[in-house]
Amino acid sequence: MLSIRMFATVALGYVVVLSKPFQINADYTVKADAATTMVSSWDGWGTSLCWWANVFGDREDIADLLFTMTDTVTLNGSTSSLPALGFTIARYNIGGSANNVVDDSGTEVSMKTSDKMPAFKFMEAFWLDWMSKDPANDGDKDNLDDWNHDQFALYLATVVSHARTNWGINFTYVEAFNEPMSTWWEYPGGQEGCHFDVDTQKDILVKLRSQLNTLGLQDVSISSSDENSPSLALSTLTSISSDSDAMAAIGKVNTHGYDGQSPYRGDDRAPLKTLVTKSNKKFWDSEYGESDATGLSLAESIALDINQMGVSAFVYWQALDSGAWGLIQSNPGDNWIGTPNPKYYVMLQYSRHIRPGMTILSTDDSERFVVDFSITKL
Repeated sequence: MLSIRMFATVALGYVVVLSKPFQINADYTVKADAATTMVSSWDGWGTSLCWWANVFGDREDIADLLFTMTDTVTLNGSTSSLPALGFTIARYNIGGSANNVVDDSGTEVSMKTSDKMPAFKFMEAFWLDWMSKDPANDGDKDNLDDWNHDQFALYLATVVSHARTNWGINFTYVEAFNEPMSTWWEYPGGQEGCHFDVDTQKDILVKLRSQLNTLGLQDVSISSSDENSPSLALSTLTSISSDSDAMAAIGKVNTHGYDGQSPYRGDDRAPLKTLVTKSNKKFWDSEYGESDATGLSLAESIALDINQMGVSAFVYWQALDSGAWGLIQSNPGDNWIGTPNPKYYVMLQYSRHIRPGMTILSTDDSERFVVDFSITKL
């Protein structure tokens, strides 16, 4: 067992993760068993390129701030500097439209242009869309016509192929769904979305794998299903698990960290972990966000996701957004960027210090975790 004093520990989770009132003592001991591994290899931290990157995606200074390990970055027009976050995961939104949705202008993918940026460890394409058939005014009903399953799978695979051929971007994963079992995707609505029943998901997963293979993209893995909460993810994955072909098509399980628009605090993290482990799939929290500017909700969610779910990656929804939702306050529609919220500094305590390839060990305190630096390179 490892006994680690509070202010000399390599554990980063304990600093701000307070699930309940906690009295800080001068001497606090965390015990970790080096043989007990929660995450064998951390994949990374990241953000979605949805929305904000459509406006600021050509800004090299923002690319440096989000995706490098630079000690200080000064945003254009600002007099203050910030440490960079060191994100290594970017999620690119494949838009849904009758028009050509391939972003040849490069706005949302130009984050790769900074000469200080290493290659992304992971790039994941995911899909958002408006309702696509008559029952779209009923959020409980499937929104994709049966005869369009093949076309939809081909569409996604074609965008991934185009990115490789024309942009020089190799997507590691592609995700066909975004919160597919949620019932709020109704027309008219104020946000992109589409409901996919589980049977539809299973059919599309198999078809998508086939289309990727046909286009020579055997190395691109499929993620599923980006449900809003671990509870919904558990329900969906349980149903998909009955179909061996659909499960064989999936390389990674994604869940979002919400309960509606609030941070998830339910009881289904552990059973979801059990099912994912049994399925032998990678596991990410692929989208998380909330309106707590302090960062306390963020820190608690990270600790719960790692300790109870064993995720190997954590992706914040909007790095720049209005009010407390963004790590940095911003109104992209007005091209305005303000000051960082306190949660920015909470995020960087994790993202700058828990790096890809590191191993995370369990401890005798469920609200803390220990990172083993000895078996990976900093």
